[in-house]
Amino acid sequence: MKVEKIFKLIQRVFIKDKYLFVKDFYNIYCSLEEAVKQRPADLIRLMKYLAGKKFSVWQLGEILSGLNDGLNVNKILFYARPEFDNTMMFWLRLGFQSGLDEKQVLVYAEPLFTIEQREQIKLGFKKGLTLEQVKLYARPEFSHYQMAKIRFGFEKGLTIEHVSLYAKPEFGWYQMEEIILGFQNGLTSEEIKLYAKTGLSLVQMQKIREELEFRKKIELQNEIRTKENTNKLEVQP
Repeated sequence: MKVEKIFKLIQRVFIKDKYLFVKDFYNIYCSLEEAVKQRPADLIRLMKYLAGKKFSVWQLGEILSGLNDGLNVNKILFYARPEFDNTMMFWLRLGFQSGLDEKQVLVYAEPLFTIEQREQIKLGFKKGLTLEQVKLYARPEFSHYQMAKIRFGFEKGLTIEHVSLYAKPEFGWYQMEEIILGFQNGLTSEEIKLYAKTGLSLVQMQKIREELEFRKKIELQNEIRTKENTNKLEVQP
């Protein structure tokens, strides 16, 4: 299988750019040369599946990179679509290389996410969060700090209902932390709603949370004393 012949075929059949710069020519040629050496059968299979489709040299570069990086052909075909630009292809390829499945990579590869936001999405899937849980914070309007707090809530066993109380872009990550602390310290959703308000400062939220926790502690102590007194009366002759 000669690289020169395959390159001419690819240039004629798959590449939609009429003219190639020397650098583009060289990059595609080198990627193709490696694919011919390492995975010739998969390269032929890929070319058959992609017959009739046109790509830019950058898109084709992402397709060949997937092949040379050892991705399964079916995964390469998943992102080897003319409607995906080379940037989208790049993130889909990286998602697959990170071990994400097809549904997960589509969330991960959202074009508007920063690298830090994508990392939080990937971490969520790696930590075992469901697609529904990750989608709750996989939104460009959340900073990666906010995403981390929403993910942390799920990892600590909070439900969708609980996390939805603070999974709002208006809450700063430090405010989210106060709400998580409330749940961890035994407050109910109704109690937390008393201070889970975007108009309150961090100090105000903290003060209300601590007052609620103190009140709950006193109520618990009173309940224990009442039970102890009842038990004493029951054992008296």
